[in-house]
Amino acid sequence: MELTLSIIAEEHLTTLMVTHNLGHVLDGGDRAIIMNRGTIVGDLDSVQLKGLKLQDPMSLFIEMA
Repeated sequence: MELTLSIIAEEHLTTLMVTHNLGHVLDGGDRAIIMNRGTIVGDLDSVQLKGLKLQDPMSLFIEMA
């Protein structure tokens, strides 16, 4: 993850990462699209992500699903 984030920063890239690791979302993401069974149930921007703690996104997913 460290290497990926450094390449993204150095090359000024826009990337899409698919993950189930909520820690990666909070550490490296500036937007999170939450899906359940192929349907988008949430779209969090950088402001919404900033204040979240690791357990918060899972709570949001459970609420949205």
